[in-house]
Amino acid sequence: MFSKRSLPKAFGLLAGAILLATASLAVQAGLLVNPTGGTTIFAPPADDEQTTVSLGGNFNLYGNTINSIKVSSNGYLTTGDGLLFSDRSIGSLALDSGGLVIAPLYDDLIHTAQSNSLTSGLGTSNYYAVTWSNVQGVDPASTSDQSSTFQAVLFLANTVLGSHNFLAGDIAFSYGDLNHLITDSQVLGSTATVGVGKDAANFTGLPTVMDGQISSLVGLPDVGYLLYRGNGNGGYGVAQVPEPETLFLTALGLAAMRVSRRHKRHAH
Repeated sequence: MFSKRSLPKAFGLLAGAILLATASLAVQAGLLVNPTGGTTIFAPPADDEQTTVSLGGNFNLYGNTINSIKVSSNGYLTTGDGLLFSDRSIGSLALDSGGLVIAPLYDDLIHTAQSNSLTSGLGTSNYYAVTWSNVQGVDPASTSDQSSTFQAVLFLANTVLGSHNFLAGDIAFSYGDLNHLITDSQVLGSTATVGVGKDAANFTGLPTVMDGQISSLVGLPDVGYLLYRGNGNGGYGVAQVPEPETLFLTALGLAAMRVSRRHKRHAH
């Protein structure tokens, strides 16, 4: 046991260890799939572009079996034809695109002249991943360091990836650095949209925002991912994995182990 005199020091070590553990977790945060080696979909300069990609297998989306999908440079996938960029909810995005949508981060985005700005696709027999790397918002106030990286993964088969078990039909959104400006001083508004949708009545946004519209990127997970899984009623449920509480408990557990080991070392 800690003596009364050692308690303040112990709590100090514990607090420091929690910060270190949390920082360690944050370093490991990022994309579920390493996009290296993927096929280029969009490269600079790219703005308001859309093209069809093959998934390399069948994927069930709202009861529809698809083997290809359109990728938009504006941060979403769709089976429709509409190319969109102005602010709207996830339900409106589906309705206005004329098809089913998957939106890890829909916004008015652009690939700048940065050499590392790219949208790419990477497929295996088990999944297809689309990654938007270092894309910027169209706001004229944007600077070269204000860019975002994010990813959508469509699971074609039951898959173990990064120690997580995914089911065929699952959709996962993961995020790297999120720094682009979602405001647009021209006319287009100041929100971005996350979620999946079939039409104006059938959609799933975020765990905390039903229509998927956000005015800040802060709430998106920098550790783990958003999981969209069929709910058995023709729609999707959504959860952040792991949950924020689990992240804290993991950090706390690592911190406690660190303090315990230090105490034992000093005891000897």
